Amino acid sequence: MSTCPLLTKLTGLPSRADLVVQYLHSFPRVNPLEVRKAYVSKVKIDSPRFIFVTAYKQYHSLMADAGFESIYSPMSIDPTGLPPHQPIYEDRILWFGRADSRKRMIFERLQKVAPRYGFHFDYISRDRLNGKGPILKQRDAWQIMTRYRYGIAVGRCALEMFAMGLKVFIAGAKIGGLIMTDDDLHIQHSTNMNGRLVTFSDEIGECLANLNKSKTGFSVDIRNVDHTNGVKYDTGTEHAGIAAPDRGIGAYQ
Repeated sequence: MSTCPLLTKLTGLPSRADLVVQYLHSFPRVNPLEVRKAYVSKVKIDSPRFIFVTAYKQYHSLMADAGFESIYSPMSIDPTGLPPHQPIYEDRILWFGRADSRKRMIFERLQKVAPRYGFHFDYISRDRLNGKGPILKQRDAWQIMTRYRYGIAVGRCALEMFAMGLKVFIAGAKIGGLIMTDDDLHIQHSTNMNGRLVTFSDEIGECLANLNKSKTGFSVDIRNVDHTNGVKYDTGTEHAGIAAPDRGIGAYQ
């Protein structure tokens, strides 16, 4: 099983296997199905079964409809490993994640616009706070994050912020918006909150103005994932219908 690198890029693999499993971390932007058909033809392993595991529900459906065996397994967070959320900053917002060329335009727009809505803009990118100081390990970054009530992130960075209890504006290379309802959560989680689908609004100003009204406090426990249909949500609890209020940090039970 390959957890990230494609099997076509690995050496020393057996010539035959009873089962081949390939995890797909990313979703090709152009002709994703053709990319995978070509990929399967290049894997030099004789096997009766070839299964894709993907973190994107749309990708899972596409692969299954094309006749491939596919398992949907969205990214998950173990909230028990996160430090407690103890926000002290009411007028600051934290960007968490890279601000590379694909994200740079939105990053710079947020830097400019955030003060108009009462936020001082901070960022943790490439393991440094605001581009200076010591290199931060993951737990160091989390400890800094606990001080903030508001965050900006996509993907796993967004999931970590949500699980910790921050109110998160989903934005990176694209703007995904806010999670205001249970339906918004389903939509955003189906794409691992990568910003490709929009909930609430894709306008920076509107999202910043309504960020305090958005939902948070949830996380994804892999034990509660239905690998055909997605996450099993517990609608009887708080925080977007899925958090367990007795755990401090929301988690599926």
